[in-house]
Amino acid sequence: MALDDIEKRLYNMKEGNPLEEEEFPKPTFPPTEEEEEPQKEVPRYYSKETKERPPINFYQKNKKSNTILYIVIAVLFAGLVIEGYFLAQKVSTQKTGIQLDIKAQENILLGEAFDLEVSYKNDSANLLQDAILLIELPDNIQVLGSDNPTKLLKRDLGNLGTGTANIEKYTLVAMGTPNRIANIKATLQYGIVGFTGRFEKTQNQTITVGGPIVDFNISVPQKIVSGEEFSFKVNFINNSTKPLSNLRIQLFYPLGFNYTGASIEPVEGNNMWVWGTLNPQETQEITIRGTIIGEAGSFYEIGANVNLISENQIIALDKKTAMVSILESPLNLSIYVNNSKDYIAKSAEALEYRIDYENNTDIALSEVVIKADLEGQMFNLASLSTNGYFDSLKKEIIWNGGNTPQLKLLNKGDKGSVSFKIYTAGDYPARSFNDKNLYLKVKASIESPSVPPNSSLKSTMAVSELTTKVASKTEVQAYALFRDAKSGIVNKGTLPLKVGKSTNFTVHWKIINYNNDLADVRITATLPQGVGWTGVIAGNYGDLQPQYNERTSEITWNLKSVPAFTGILLPAKELIFQIVATPSSNQVDRYMDLVSEGVLKATDTYTGQEINIKIPAITSQLSADPTVGKEEGIVQP
Repeated sequence: MALDDIEKRLYNMKEGNPLEEEEFPKPTFPPTEEEEEPQKEVPRYYSKETKERPPINFYQKNKKSNTILYIVIAVLFAGLVIEGYFLAQKVSTQKTGIQLDIKAQENILLGEAFDLEVSYKNDSANLLQDAILLIELPDNIQVLGSDNPTKLLKRDLGNLGTGTANIEKYTLVAMGTPNRIANIKATLQYGIVGFTGRFEKTQNQTITVGGPIVDFNISVPQKIVSGEEFSFKVNFINNSTKPLSNLRIQLFYPLGFNYTGASIEPVEGNNMWVWGTLNPQETQEITIRGTIIGEAGSFYEIGANVNLISENQIIALDKKTAMVSILESPLNLSIYVNNSKDYIAKSAEALEYRIDYENNTDIALSEVVIKADLEGQMFNLASLSTNGYFDSLKKEIIWNGGNTPQLKLLNKGDKGSVSFKIYTAGDYPARSFNDKNLYLKVKASIESPSVPPNSSLKSTMAVSELTTKVASKTEVQAYALFRDAKSGIVNKGTLPLKVGKSTNFTVHWKIINYNNDLADVRITATLPQGVGWTGVIAGNYGDLQPQYNERTSEITWNLKSVPAFTGILLPAKELIFQIVATPSSNQVDRYMDLVSEGVLKATDTYTGQEINIKIPAITSQLSADPTVGKEEGIVQP
């Protein structure tokens, strides 16, 4: 019988259709001595219901069939293994025929451009399909001049026939951290005709990133005298073997630093230098001069960045900082306004300045001169009052022995003060947006030709300055109208007001803000008895609509911000809302209250002050409505 027929018959067995017994003869057994009765016929199948076993020949039949099946499966499996072996051998042969090589400079400097070459060749006997070259770059190494820095470079090579070879070239640059080891990985991915799946070959190149291509240092004096000119130097050298072009040196000065000059003029502002060409191992130096006004014992940081511009790309090379500290001055000089160093001024306000001085040297100082320079648009110079001499052209007050006798000779430990009074301007300048964030600055100096022995000083001096911020001026114009065609709101009702009769009005809140930005602006007010909220609103009220609380009759208008010059150079912030007024008998013969007194709260972002402004109550007098007579707002019976 054929194997197929045996399998077919074996797997087609079903309950109730057993195999024919003629094909598998039933075995016989001789009776034992103990058997008295004849052997009963055993059922062909065992079942839980009968609790009987199938005949022994049943197991013999199935065992023989299963053995044949296992032989067939084993033959098939062996065929697959042999085929897989030869496939693997063929693939292995193909892979050994693919050549991939990566070549780069092993030692580079930070910021130095270097070449990367990746070569590949198909030495196999097969066509490589959809080949892709992938190059994985380490952190802070990128293609020079790339607008889109990436860590993975990809080239689609297409199909590579037998003998196809090429070299892919890149120009890279190392940035970031110096003195490190980096690894560049190249991978060639491809398919093979006649085979499923993708294969790849990889190569790695290790490079060492050294120090910056340009080394530089900042040399500053450890201690300086407040207000006295000092100098510091920036030195830099080209560490590479090639000339460098477009080297950029940028300095960062501390708050309070006053630039006075440099050995080489900067190309931009007072802190940017660009070097055209710096030859290998060439050293250059820039000397910067300036002053710092600060308290004795305070520290100030001077920073510098060195960058290289190559292929329109800025390559950051290095950044360094240096600290200077302020020495105890031989003369103490302090400025106060209204007995404070942190005073916030307002418009049309009286200010009293006091300048305190003290001789900290071991000698007497003669012919002492104190000067105070006034700077700021909000000084009302015409209101100045002082015993010193005021030079209106220089905006400078001078005290000396002529107008202040104690300055003729200032003995060791002597102290005193000079003062002046002045008002701030009543009007805020608002000619352009540059007039925002106003301040008042007083720069004071004290000087004597007397110097301590063994001192290199030309004179004994000290300087100090005080900057006072000016708070913003904010107004809220509040009024009501009966006829208000411009708002687009139609008011109904009659004038004069009558008891029990309802009349509509539109209420206007207009915010005018001057020179400082405001944040977290909030206006609140309540509607009196007899006045209701209609829900009709209009105007330039901002991003958030006003809210009305029926239980408390409170109106709330929130604005995230109100910029400087709102209502002056910019459109005003204005809320227009409609109300309905119904007078009662106890309001006869007088004006009716429409909106109670309100308040505006905000934060001045320049000064940091909290602002609280009262908004006047609004009545039915309607003085802002030219179409309404003075008597029409009075409630009638």
